[in-house]
Amino acid sequence: MSNNSFLSADEIYEMIMSEVAPLPCQQEYAKQLSAIISYHYKKNKLIDLGISADSIPYQGAVIIGPSGQGKTHLLRAAAKVLDVNVICLDGSTISRDGWKGASLGQQLLGSKKALGNDEKWERSILFIDEFDKLKLYHAGHDESNAQQNTLQLYNQGPLAVETPDRSVEFLNIERFTILLAGAFEGIESIIKERVSPKKSMGFADKKALPELTKADYIKQTTSQDLQDYGFMPEILGRISSIITIDPMTAEDYKYLVSSSRGSLSYKYKTYFNHAYGIDFSVDDKAAGYIAQKCVGSITGARAATPIVNDIMREAILAVDKDSTVNKVILSANNEGCFLDYTHGERTDCLLNSPITNESETYLLKGKNSDEIANKLVEVYKEIQPNSPALNELKAFLDVSLYFIMHCCPENDLTFNSLEEMVKCVFKEENRPKSPLDIMIDKAHCDSESKEVLLDYYKSFMKFYDNNTCSRLTKALGYLHNAIKKEHNGAKVDFKIECMS
Repeated sequence: MSNNSFLSADEIYEMIMSEVAPLPCQQEYAKQLSAIISYHYKKNKLIDLGISADSIPYQGAVIIGPSGQGKTHLLRAAAKVLDVNVICLDGSTISRDGWKGASLGQQLLGSKKALGNDEKWERSILFIDEFDKLKLYHAGHDESNAQQNTLQLYNQGPLAVETPDRSVEFLNIERFTILLAGAFEGIESIIKERVSPKKSMGFADKKALPELTKADYIKQTTSQDLQDYGFMPEILGRISSIITIDPMTAEDYKYLVSSSRGSLSYKYKTYFNHAYGIDFSVDDKAAGYIAQKCVGSITGARAATPIVNDIMREAILAVDKDSTVNKVILSANNEGCFLDYTHGERTDCLLNSPITNESETYLLKGKNSDEIANKLVEVYKEIQPNSPALNELKAFLDVSLYFIMHCCPENDLTFNSLEEMVKCVFKEENRPKSPLDIMIDKAHCDSESKEVLLDYYKSFMKFYDNNTCSRLTKALGYLHNAIKKEHNGAKVDFKIECMS
């Protein structure tokens, strides 16, 4: 396992918020996932240290939310950022005819062979979507056998699977964390029956009760409701929590279209900028119009994509035909969405660049260190507007860049060196070594200048403890990734030049 095994739930949540940018309706789900993933890491670390898996409490969940709310997408995206393997299975494909055909065991065996890394596979999070399709007597079928097969996932010890050649292979799944998800259509009627006040007779005073929505009822789901819905108590007894996701609202759809780093606007902006060298934007009227069209859709987040894609094909035809178009704007009026174009010179684009395996260098220049520090902090504020590390990052960059500009002959700095400086620790003291400690050691300046800088350093270090170091390391990592995404991926090398 990587050092992710030591990340706290809060740190994982910060990473999901900055790297994945969940919709507003998904943020509570993201918090719950963060806790589960943190637990998953540490559980596996304890097993590595010799603690028996059956002596560690089990953490799993049932996730209830309408189709298209990002239950699977958010988990996959978070897992990719955090480097944990997720096995996603469709509950409706699990055979109800024992361990043959599309059996659960054979699907797991197939995922293991596909990954090709047994150790990583054994530390997986197993996500079974559409688990609600396995309720008893669903669509005229008795699904009790399929539920029994699922129950075997929770038994201690390896899972025996019959292979196509009729031999038996044993799968070690004791490290798995299991999440069961689905829309659970109709469960709100079971909950409503349970929580609604009994009808009174006669002339009793009836106080008006607020009308609850479907989402309000689903938030009150209990294990008994799931049992009444059609699930075996043996499975429910092994589920530690129930997580619900609210239906998407107009705000969520608007965010999906125009606001998040993974929004449709962001993706089309990336496409047009890199493919044509032109700008693209979605104005507030268009985002609002599309959001209203999507509200109440049974397909959730999937509803916005075809609306935008249909009209954007017109834009692709237009910019291919007219080389003077240098900006595309998606707008809207009462009749619907429309495209507006501006004309002028286009910038250079990636498609005109020769293919090369050499690393590119991203230069951030400024007339002084303060200007460069401010530019970097503005980039960071876009991805982490409420970060507690904002002031620490600004102070760190101000001090580090000032020193480099005045004392270091090469007058440059890479992100890797920044990160290494923050992580460096004194051998004789268990505290972070300041970037100035390292830079002063390497500086080509006279002793008098060093004394002045040391005084400056002492006042700075009053606020520089282990917690600050941790926050600062994460902030630099987020900043590094943000600029990397804006400059074509992992092959970009970063250099800061202070031009005095």
